[in-house]
Amino acid sequence: RMGEELELDRDASKKHMRELGIDIGPYAVIKGMDALREHLQAHENQYVKISRFRGDMESFKAARYDLVEPLLDELEHRFGARKQQIEFIVEGEIPDAVEVGYDGFTVDGQFAATATRGIEVKDRGFIMRSGPYTDVPRQLRDINAKLTPTFEQLQYRGFFSTEARITKDGTAYV
Repeated sequence: RMGEELELDRDASKKHMRELGIDIGPYAVIKGMDALREHLQAHENQYVKISRFRGDMESFKAARYDLVEPLLDELEHRFGARKQQIEFIVEGEIPDAVEVGYDGFTVDGQFAATATRGIEVKDRGFIMRSGPYTDVPRQLRDINAKLTPTFEQLQYRGFFSTEARITKDGTAYV
């Protein structure tokens, strides 16, 4: 019932979440490989993600352009004729933050009593633990609560993940 749009259209999701009062980190929508290359040459420590066609690539960190140029060459080859139509979401780094995640089920905005949560180090690993939903970090439960009306409206019944970078002051950026 369209709940998947929250996952597939990252830009629309970020805009929607911002309207709900959820903190969103800095990001840019970049269309096409040429524009992505230009952006990454001008900005260090970026996180590159893709919308809509999520199976085409994994998200990756671009610490510096020269370090990811071979990956960009590979992606350009993989995308072929679509390479200038692909839309990327490029997120700026949020320094001194810990990336935490929630994985679980929701039925019309009601979350299961048992859930998994964990800490991720991008491209290195995810330490996960299962247990009571009440053990999920408060910031993630707050984000989920703000999304509850959306899940109710969409009649979303399925798996959902919430990921956020939590800074030292406790702010959680989705």
